[in-house]
Amino acid sequence: MSTKGSGRTKFAAETYPIRQQLGGATGSTGATGVTGPTGSTSGITGDTGVTGVTGDTGVTGATGLTGDTGVTGIGVTGDTGVTGATGVTGATGVTGLPGVTGSGATGNTGATGNTGATGDTGPTGATGLTGETGPQGDNGETGTTGPTGATGPTGAGVTGATGTGDLPAGFFYETNGGAPVAVGTGAAYPFDTDGTNSNTGISRLTTDTFSVATPGIYEVAWSIPISGVLVGSSQVSLNGTPVPGTITSGPAGLLTPGEMANTVLIEVATPASTIQIINPGAAVSVSLDLVPSNPSLTIIRLGPVPSGP
Repeated sequence: MSTKGSGRTKFAAETYPIRQQLGGATGSTGATGVTGPTGSTSGITGDTGVTGVTGDTGVTGATGLTGDTGVTGIGVTGDTGVTGATGVTGATGVTGLPGVTGSGATGNTGATGNTGATGDTGPTGATGLTGETGPQGDNGETGTTGPTGATGPTGAGVTGATGTGDLPAGFFYETNGGAPVAVGTGAAYPFDTDGTNSNTGISRLTTDTFSVATPGIYEVAWSIPISGVLVGSSQVSLNGTPVPGTITSGPAGLLTPGEMANTVLIEVATPASTIQIINPGAAVSVSLDLVPSNPSLTIIRLGPVPSGP
């Protein structure tokens, strides 16, 4: 509805209500009225009329054109409402599928931990096999001589037969007028002159062979000066067989005079055995040097051959 007066057209206030923002609480929004015809825009806008009573909500009309945004009103923010009660916890959802296993570079080795406490000693193991005997150690120093023991009792035995006095002995030597004598390999050294003999049983057979009539233990000693050979040697021969362990040699290089000498004990087992001093050298001739001394031979019977062990 419009009214005319004072040359201006006015619209009824109840036709186009204006929502005025005041300081009070906002009332309920009324129903949108039917859009009226567009008035002339050439007139001066009149003063805003008093807001009328909100009528019943009408049927929603078609959406009108969007009007210009009004001035934002200033209002006091209301108090926060009371927090509502916590709702019931919903059921647990279905467990999701396992995720893909991640891969990554191996991390650095951590620092070594402290050494743990030493455990209790375990039981002793079985004794191992005995090792091989080690090499013999050096001999220790000789201990001091102990005190002399008490004299043992005199043994019982049969008194032997009374001896005849001097031992049977024979002494022989070589002269040959002072001329050198050559002795070949395997030949016997000569002793052509008899010396002092005691008792009987030891005698000369030839210039280089001597007989012992009675079996027994004999000492044979000889001394032979030689020259003109590299090495000279001599040995006792019993019944034509060299006696082991009786060989002796002169010094090496005897191009100047030297001497072969030895003393041995031999066992004569059979009566009328022969004794010689031979040259066992390998194809070496020995020249006897009769200056300054003569070759000499001494044979002494020391006693019978021992019986039993």
